[in-house]
Amino acid sequence: LPDMWLSDALFFRLLEKTKVVLGGTVSLFEHSGRKDCIKEGMGVEYEEEVRLSPAIKNNTLFRENVAGLPDKSIYLWGVKSLTLKDHTVNLLPKLKLHE
Repeated sequence: LPDMWLSDALFFRLLEKTKVVLGGTVSLFEHSGRKDCIKEGMGVEYEEEVRLSPAIKNNTLFRENVAGLPDKSIYLWGVKSLTLKDHTVNLLPKLKLHE
């Protein structure tokens, strides 16, 4: 994946269902039932809360994908608080928090 914005739902579904290789960074935004799961450009609104505790059914593939992600390759914008549970704790070194 090149540098882009992905909805949190799409990103975690990709991590769970297929082998993911990042070619750059990815910024996440909340998927709130809208049609667009992928956005390009810096005009993306980022005040939304991103969910980092998805229900993962394929833990093995998810953990393998997370282990292969470069550190600080997942950008989160406007984060006021962050809760990581269970398997998502492994995402912590992969996150880059931006004000």
